[in-house]
Amino acid sequence: MLVSGFVPVAFVSNCILQMYARCADAVYARRVFDAMPRRDTVSWNTMLTAHCVHSGDITTAISLFDAMPNPDAVSWNALISSYCQRGMYRESVPLFLEMAHSGVASDWTTFAVLLKSRDDFTYGSVLKACAALQSLEFRLIVHDKVIKSELGSDAFVASTVVDMCCKCGMMTDAQKLHDRIGRQELVS
Repeated sequence: MLVSGFVPVAFVSNCILQMYARCADAVYARRVFDAMPRRDTVSWNTMLTAHCVHSGDITTAISLFDAMPNPDAVSWNALISSYCQRGMYRESVPLFLEMAHSGVASDWTTFAVLLKSRDDFTYGSVLKACAALQSLEFRLIVHDKVIKSELGSDAFVASTVVDMCCKCGMMTDAQKLHDRIGRQELVS
């Protein structure tokens, strides 16, 4: 593509970007990205993931995120999850709040990145961050968002909130929530 002068449609370019990202070759992915005449959200998210997940270059990932025209839930989730994976909890919670403030809705994927049996992101990362920071203020904000999103009735999500409450020393709240989980599972 770069050598021949062939200019593929965005779909083909995105497939090439994803190939380089999965091979942990952010340099070649960046060359393809820079040569693209039109970039869509998939293009931006692929580059963000290439830096956040595959190369561990959070600084470049933040720069890409800041340059994105319209970050979506996938974009926010990738960055928040990357912060949490690096133990940058103090940065992840405000980013989650900024996500909500920007009008990007949290979705199921936004819930439980650290529940190993699921492939989910933001809420799990943020709940772990609240627990690690032992932040009652952030716990209350996030718990409120969980309730409003109607995802609190899910056993996995509720169990993550119970864990967060326990780590924040809110044992009474944790017990009440645990008792309300409709379907008791091994994780709860």
